[in-house]
Amino acid sequence: MKTKHKPKKIFIYFIIFLICGCSIQNKKEEPKKQETVQKDEEKNFVEPYVDDNPIELGLYVNQNGTRTLISSYDSDLTLYTDIISLEVYYTKDTTLISGSQKNIWQEYYQKYSNIDTYKIGYHIHFKASDLEVDKTILNPSNVESFFDYIQIYLYDDIHQDSNWYDHISQDEVTEETRFTSIKLTASTKIEEITSPITITAFTYDSDDFNDEGTYRGKSSYQVIINRK
Repeated sequence: MKTKHKPKKIFIYFIIFLICGCSIQNKKEEPKKQETVQKDEEKNFVEPYVDDNPIELGLYVNQNGTRTLISSYDSDLTLYTDIISLEVYYTKDTTLISGSQKNIWQEYYQKYSNIDTYKIGYHIHFKASDLEVDKTILNPSNVESFFDYIQIYLYDDIHQDSNWYDHISQDEVTEETRFTSIKLTASTKIEEITSPITITAFTYDSDDFNDEGTYRGKSSYQVIINRK
């Protein structure tokens, strides 16, 4: 009579074995899951942005050889007339030493070290009756979309061999080009501009822009141009 119960016991032992085996297998697989999660986290990790740019810069107007730091400027915004020319120097001194633009640039540039990777860019913002311009300018081609309102010309004043030179065209830009000054000229739709014109100069290297292409660094200086 006892032998009749052996198959039932064997079946029960078999079920217990399967349950224990699955538990052990699950425990063995757990580290693999954790390892996969860890690898995914490492893959998705983004190094936090840190701006280590040491450059301090300002925008200056040259009036009779005296270069003065400005933060605002009033203009009549007269058709086909230059609005303002602004020069960039790596300083925020109120007034600068006298001399040629090239020599003054060098005087402040040499106070820094290891900054040759940084370039100079600009940003312009204004509103008009039919649009809003909010544009980063890294090359001469970036100014074409709003040329009918404001004409912008970029100059490299430090790589010149004479006192007379023209603005930089897109095909003249090289790795060594530095846009050390910018000129704004009133264009055909200047009367349609309804807000102040904001010009920001900044220095940048490859990681100083977010995913939307907006400058996120700390090395910048702004001038606001108001209509008289």
